[in-house]
Amino acid sequence: MRVSMRVKVVAVGGATVLFVGLLLPVLMGTSLGALLGGQSAVGSCSTVGGQSTVGGQSTVGGQSTVGGQSTVGGQSTVGGQSTVGCETPPRVTVQVLDINGLHVYFGSQATVTTPGATIVDYHWDWGDGTATDGPAYLDHTFTHPGTFTVAVTVTDSDGQTGSAPVTFTVAAPPIVTSISPSFGPEAGGTPVTITGSGFGMTQVTSINFGTSPAPSFQQPSTSTLIATAPPGVGSVDITVTTTSGTSLTVPADRFTYVGVPVVASVAPASGPGSGGTSVTISGANLQGALAVAFGSAPAIITSDSTNEIVATSPPGSLTVDVTVVNASGPSATSSGDRFTYLAAPTLSSITPASGPSAGGTRVTLHGTGLLNTHAVIFGARSSTRFTVSPTGTSIVAYTPPAPAGRVSVVVTTPNGTSPVSPVIRFSYLAPVISGVRPASGPTSGGTSVRITGAGLQIVTGVQFGSTAAKSFRVNSSGTMITAVTPAESARTVRLSVTTPFGTVTGPRSDSFRFH
Repeated sequence: MRVSMRVKVVAVGGATVLFVGLLLPVLMGTSLGALLGGQSAVGSCSTVGGQSTVGGQSTVGGQSTVGGQSTVGGQSTVGGQSTVGCETPPRVTVQVLDINGLHVYFGSQATVTTPGATIVDYHWDWGDGTATDGPAYLDHTFTHPGTFTVAVTVTDSDGQTGSAPVTFTVAAPPIVTSISPSFGPEAGGTPVTITGSGFGMTQVTSINFGTSPAPSFQQPSTSTLIATAPPGVGSVDITVTTTSGTSLTVPADRFTYVGVPVVASVAPASGPGSGGTSVTISGANLQGALAVAFGSAPAIITSDSTNEIVATSPPGSLTVDVTVVNASGPSATSSGDRFTYLAAPTLSSITPASGPSAGGTRVTLHGTGLLNTHAVIFGARSSTRFTVSPTGTSIVAYTPPAPAGRVSVVVTTPNGTSPVSPVIRFSYLAPVISGVRPASGPTSGGTSVRITGAGLQIVTGVQFGSTAAKSFRVNSSGTMITAVTPAESARTVRLSVTTPFGTVTGPRSDSFRFH
């Protein structure tokens, strides 16, 4: 019986593959396995062992080996131990090397099991709907937290494939949204409250101020951390690291180490002793000032920044140093930080001390600190016309109109207002009627009468008894009124004048008689 078949023979320890067409005589009742050393391997992966003798002497492919071992085609050895038709998939392992937030690093290893084969491709299925062909070590960023199964499939040069999966969970890295306070001394030690998210999902492993780790921290809630600032200088980012990664740096996480404050200048450099001056303090390390003092008196801080503070001066006197205190300590005193309290003005005399209610009296005031006077006040009324001497020791002012009476006089400068003094007072005198000529006239009226007196400038009306004069006019000095009598019955009447501050009646001796 003759059998025709194709055989793939692979030598153990070799890499040569030879396909031959073989016609083997087989005696009836003798198997191919018996002819090949007693073991049969057709297809799949079989081992042919022992020694093979084909009819005592075999010749295959033009080369012959007599007895013992057979050589097929001069390349593959049949006998001893041989592999016939072996093709198996590669073995694959995969593992997660590192997880940083949503960014994961993977590594895989593949081993070929078919002699002579090589790995030609790694195909990564990320488990999130995406895939990549790449090397054995690769990283991938996931778009959201979750549990994923990543599978790598390896293909060898014989087209055999093997795959392996790995399952893991990724969480979003922490996020810092705010810190408080945002500054502290260079010596460290400031407790800083850090607010954000992703703190409670995984364990917080470290908090860094720049590159320096916080010596200690607490986690009162899943969104809050309290870290102790380490020593440092300048401005740094505070980052939080968990097993899911490290927070990205953002402007909201900036922490500034503040050195000892330096005051370079103050403007303005003077102000009234009563305080209230808004002073701009310039220098360095001024942000986060805890206190500002003018001498030993605390000031009110209205705003602060790294290089500037605006503060309101407290009451004081003389010249003082302006100092700033922050967490690193107080500023050193220097010539640039001095602020001078200017004395409030004072008045020592007033001449004359009286005048008509009509106002306009020229008054001279003497005193000190009168430069930059912006108001001279008689009682509750301000003079609209005054002049300050170049030396600041005197003022010439004109009295405003006012009701009859005695009032205090004060002056106001940027340094304050002069104190009220019982000797700096001005007496306003009511209008005075001192004479009437002629003293009589006809009942038909029309008589021109001259009324003399003082302080008559503000007269707004003239009455003969209860009847108003037909007309009147007042001279510029306020010393005479010329009035035209009204019609009146025959009788003697008293004269009166009306002012904005009331009515003044003349004496009986200055009456007018109608006849």
